[in-house]
Order: sequence, then C-alpha cells, then structure tokens
Amino acid sequence: MVIETDRLTIRSFRESDIPAYAAIVADPEVMKFHGDGSPLSYEQAAAGVTGYIRSEARDGFSRYAVILRETGELLGFCGLLRVDDGIDFGWRYASHAWGNGYATEAAAAVLDHGMNTLQLSGIFAGSALENIGSVRVIQKIGMEFVTFDEHGGRKGVLYRQPSST
Repeated sequence: MVIETDRLTIRSFRESDIPAYAAIVADPEVMKFHGDGSPLSYEQAAAGVTGYIRSEARDGFSRYAVILRETGELLGFCGLLRVDDGIDFGWRYASHAWGNGYATEAAAAVLDHGMNTLQLSGIFAGSALENIGSVRVIQKIGMEFVTFDEHGGRKGVLYRQPSST
C-alpha cells in the first residue's frame, strides 16, 4: 500500500524499518502518552513492526510507515488496526517531526483511504486529553466527538469517523 501526499509517502511497513522505528519509540517524550509511558525496547519495536506487517496481510490495512519524501526518513506511523469494538485510528511520530503538520497531512490521507478506498466503517480515534497535539489532529481531520473516556489510564476523549468525507 502506498499513498503520496505533498510531503509524505505513506506505505506498508517493512522489516527494514525496524531500526528507525526503534529509535523513535525509544524516546521517552514520544512514548509519554502511550501505555505506561515507558520507552520501548528494540525488541518491542521490532514486534510492533512485524505485528503491523501481519495485520495488513490479515486485514488489508494496518499502521503504515510515514516517510518524509524529501529525505526518505521514517517519521513514524499512521494507520488503522482492527480491535474488538471497531477500527482504531492512530499515529506516533518522532518528536523532531512534531509541529510541522505531518500528522494532520498523513491522518487526512489515511482516513480518506480507509473510508473511500477500503470502505471501512467503525473507525475511531482516542487520545489522552493531555496529548493536545493528537487531539488537535483528530479535530482537524473532521472526526466527530463521541465522549470523554479513559485513554491509557488517563482522562481522554473518543472520536469517531464522520458519516461522510
């Protein structure tokens, strides 16, 4: 799978992405709103990437590698995962990539792909309230607010895919 935007290539993960992804998720700043907030080990990062590859083979979609077209650098991921109650939409980026609009650019493209190409429904996105950047991305791409909830043991918000794009 490949999606091109003005600045990004969004594509299926490859095993060769593991070292770059491991460096991203080893950063405590990147991981502070995910799980228990601890950085991931190389082995955990490798398991994540191989899991994303398996998810795409099984479901036809997954988390996708987000690459800066200008340099070829892996910035992080954006994508969809099938979970018990629907399809989780999420992203994670290297901290040096924050504030450049990459997350919004990728999220809009992936949401469009999920809804219009893959014809998926039941897409939702959640975030800790403290993670202001992610909440803003969710809002900018037009997802609809559902409720306040718990996200990773923190006060959070839940949004769902809009009824149309």
